[in-house]
Amino acid sequence: MGIYYYKGGDKKLLRKAKRDDVCADIVNKFNLWYADLEPSRQDTVAILKELFPHYNQKKKEVKKIPDVYEQYKTYTSAMFKATYQNYDGMVDIEGEDLRSNNLAGAYKASLVYDFYKMDLKRTLDAVLDDWAIKGEGALFVHWDKKIVKAPDIKEEIIVDEKTGGYDIKITKGTKDVVEHEGVHIKRIDPHNLYYDKSQRHNWHMCGKIYRDFIPIQYILTNTEYSLSDIEKKELQDLVNRDENETDMESLKSMRDKKVIGNTVEVLEYRGDYIMPSTNEVVHDVEMVVIAGKYLARLEESQYVKCPIIYGAYMERPDTLRGQSPLKPEIGRASSRERV
Repeated sequence: MGIYYYKGGDKKLLRKAKRDDVCADIVNKFNLWYADLEPSRQDTVAILKELFPHYNQKKKEVKKIPDVYEQYKTYTSAMFKATYQNYDGMVDIEGEDLRSNNLAGAYKASLVYDFYKMDLKRTLDAVLDDWAIKGEGALFVHWDKKIVKAPDIKEEIIVDEKTGGYDIKITKGTKDVVEHEGVHIKRIDPHNLYYDKSQRHNWHMCGKIYRDFIPIQYILTNTEYSLSDIEKKELQDLVNRDENETDMESLKSMRDKKVIGNTVEVLEYRGDYIMPSTNEVVHDVEMVVIAGKYLARLEESQYVKCPIIYGAYMERPDTLRGQSPLKPEIGRASSRERV
């Protein structure tokens, strides 16, 4: 199955050898950017050991209220009250003229209604936890349209020209119905997001990779992926050979892990990209590499701006990754243990 990309309005076929080159290049970028996150990941593990005593197998004595836990709750409560405790206080809308200013209240009410409808607070709670523990937060924002199949019954009147009588013919089928359409905001794990630190502050064009493990059945049935029958068979064989693992979270952070149980590694690249074989620059591209060896998607982004929103607390000068606001408390806790 062929994969195409567009360059200067021309449609170009990416043959098998070039697809392999792209896969290898994306994996190399992932390995390079993976190293930038290692110091932040080590800090996160240290914080988790203080927040959840069972995380630290060597620590025998457990305080009723650990100091780091108290700081964590104090910080997240203060952030919540200062930002999204009340949807009405999150945004303010002001018109540029008298007419638009008179409609500002209706616009704001519409936004607040959407916030309630999408349960924005639940998503922001998860991002706030990331911000406090990992020093980073990330969201995926897009326009979501969910279409479902619904029963469709049609009645057709058939008239008998000779007798003047009629009969009703009932035809049963299905039709597409829009179940939901609107803005969708999803929290993504910032420690599964890797990027080119040299382009960090030009986020739209910056090369970035989001890593996730997706169930094999979703991959095989995804119509947006261009996978040959042979590649699908190889993926299925790869999953069947893997042992059934239990500690999913720790396995997901392992750099060389490609399969966990019934899930397969998926690397999703966004941003500008230089083709490794021709040095052509492809702007604002979306690519998907599965299990580190199958290029399933390569196309121009359908988004006006990058749908991934990312922020970091106190960016490290060496890696530009974030560090947790709880890190000073970790240092004090370590000092108390040594004493």
